[in-house]
Amino acid sequence: MVASSFFPLTARFIGNTMPITLTSPDATTVVDLTPQLGGAISALRHEGANVLWTPPRHTRDLKAQAPAGFESQSEISWMESSLGGWEVLAPNAGSACTVGSSYLPFHGHAGRSKWQVDAVARSSATLSCAMPTTGFRSSRQVQLVGNGRCEVRESLSYEGPGEHPAIWGSHLAFGDEFVDGPLRFEQNGTVVGGQLDGEDRLSALTARIAEGTLTGPSTGLVYLHFRDVFPMVALINRTSGVRVTVSWNPVVFPFAWIWVELHGTTGWPWFGSASALGVEPMSSWPAVGLSEAIFRGAPVQHFRAGESVSADISVTVQGEPPQVTEKARPHEH
Repeated sequence: MVASSFFPLTARFIGNTMPITLTSPDATTVVDLTPQLGGAISALRHEGANVLWTPPRHTRDLKAQAPAGFESQSEISWMESSLGGWEVLAPNAGSACTVGSSYLPFHGHAGRSKWQVDAVARSSATLSCAMPTTGFRSSRQVQLVGNGRCEVRESLSYEGPGEHPAIWGSHLAFGDEFVDGPLRFEQNGTVVGGQLDGEDRLSALTARIAEGTLTGPSTGLVYLHFRDVFPMVALINRTSGVRVTVSWNPVVFPFAWIWVELHGTTGWPWFGSASALGVEPMSSWPAVGLSEAIFRGAPVQHFRAGESVSADISVTVQGEPPQVTEKARPHEH
């Protein structure tokens, strides 16, 4: 990451959880950070247009709308409180579970916890979050470097006794006007699996990703593995010409979860209103939760006491988007 000089630490920001807005040195790119809810990057606006996903407002009350038999209250809680955008998954991703003496909610504790602000400047900030029931601590350094580029260093440390397994990564979702319309999809990984009702539908989605063309309505999840390459995933809106490129460190995150929700789920929970595409650098696959991943022999990371691991992820937006009116943001918790 590019180094920067931080402003003097003041009570206005440091240790507080108020929203933070960062602006790039060339004033073309703005990031909104929400320490009060998962340390998420809730918006990434380039030339005035947000390329990240904002969930539909009806997700504030999904529990009351859930179909009979749906018992994952932890997953509902995640969807109800999520601001979308770029969130942290740690030390679990996927289904809620218990590992040892640690209960791990759907997608882990980090994305639902309050984070503290450790340092902040005009174009950069450092946030951290302790998860005492698991012994883990998560932190992220966010830096806007100009030319539409946002760099994030994600770190996960284990401060508990002995050893603890973890699945972690970034829940990075692009959406709304940016993904509406035909998309060109580029990537340099290898498809290793997927999740979607019906093998024919999964095969069709995998083929479309391999071919590089995505249009709605469609839904599904595909897993990529990056072998001996520096991961790159790019989305290009064929109408506007705007290109978003995601790249990251493959040593820590050798996989990516690519999920598509382009008005494809007409029933609960999206009712056809979701327009989003996720590019999630991850330490493991599939998205079944830590306990089940261990049972299946998936490539789970094991942290020793005092161990800390970091990975750099960058998102670059190129091209000038058309002027659109940004959708109303959901209420923050």
